[in-house]
Amino acid sequence: MRMQGSAEQSAAATRDSIQSHHGWTTGIGDCCGDFKTCCAVMVCEATVMGQLVERIYRRKYSCVIITALLWVGAIGNLISFWYIPPCEHVYDGNKDGILTAEELLEDLDSNGDGVITGSETQSKAQPYYDCIDAYYSSGAFILASTFGSLFVVAMWLLTCIVRMKVRVRDSIPATVCSGCDDCLCALFCPMCVQCQLMRHEGLSSDNYKLVSPDGTRPFGSGPYDEESML
Repeated sequence: MRMQGSAEQSAAATRDSIQSHHGWTTGIGDCCGDFKTCCAVMVCEATVMGQLVERIYRRKYSCVIITALLWVGAIGNLISFWYIPPCEHVYDGNKDGILTAEELLEDLDSNGDGVITGSETQSKAQPYYDCIDAYYSSGAFILASTFGSLFVVAMWLLTCIVRMKVRVRDSIPATVCSGCDDCLCALFCPMCVQCQLMRHEGLSSDNYKLVSPDGTRPFGSGPYDEESML
């Protein structure tokens, strides 16, 4: 009797949550409600997105393909935004790969008085700027930034499409501009939307597996059917 009462209370709480969040099981800002889901999206956003696509559209191997492509874009995004070329080597006098303070002082201090002035720094800084400019105009940087830009666009587009698919499937009413809320939410807070979608699909706590094509099913399992998605 106690277990039945607990189940009824849980079902009632779920119904109340759905009603208060316009049809979604949880709100878009309830990311901290499940720590495992939040960490998965923050660290492995590309993998989570692939899992959601395969789970919603039930296309086998779509997770592997989408995840691989998104990770290529994610790496390119990291390189283009955070990598700084080691152009200090232009001041490495003995070319041993280690720039010491003495070497830097010797190169920048034109008159040898032991004091590096602004004019001396400006006159000696051009090789460093040339090295930086060469990197940012190189094919490697252009390729990385292209992949990075495609990653950002693809992540927004996939998040928007998956959210719209779930909303239509579950008859969740649009709340902004006749459905534009899918695109707006995916644009301004894609990670929050992905967390919300995972919780809505039951991919939370012990129910979620990161190493899985759709968050629950093991690799190599049979074709999708209605029972397997319940």
